[in-house]
Amino acid sequence: MDTNFNAALYQEEMLSLVNTAIKKLKAEHPDYTVFTISLTTDFASGVSAVHFDSRASSERYLKNEAEQYQKYLQAGNLSMAEMYAPTGEIRITNPADFELPFYAEIQNESFSLNFEEEQEDEDSELEDEASCVYWEEATPILKQVAAVAYRTAKSELNVDTEAFEVSYNGPEDWYYPLEK
Repeated sequence: MDTNFNAALYQEEMLSLVNTAIKKLKAEHPDYTVFTISLTTDFASGVSAVHFDSRASSERYLKNEAEQYQKYLQAGNLSMAEMYAPTGEIRITNPADFELPFYAEIQNESFSLNFEEEQEDEDSELEDEASCVYWEEATPILKQVAAVAYRTAKSELNVDTEAFEVSYNGPEDWYYPLEK
């Protein structure tokens, strides 16, 4: 099993991705007010992405979730209602549901996908083991890149001044907010 992870190249890839995403957003949506930026890496596919969301998008999404929750409660379907139960969040925390998901993405060259081909079962222990090795090195890099994204976005984009947030994913969840 090849689990080589080139940390320096990964950091370079992620910083470049953030810069590309910010330039693209400025060019394509100059009046967009950013509420949330999320940086993600999927070690199974070898893809990293930057996702953008606005406050209005998050509010619409959460309102819809609340409506679904009430609908299932009123129908007596508690198991479905539980899926939509309010969390107290003010924003979407799943980047795939953002207004501009996968806005900029790259195929990473900083780590190998060989371990995926060695097993037919996608959830194999081998894949988890390799991914875990990657996360140990990738998490501090993602935090650093998220901090750069935060500073760069605040200086170059329109951001929601009250609640702008940058997040990154990790081994257990797709959304970890950057601690300011």
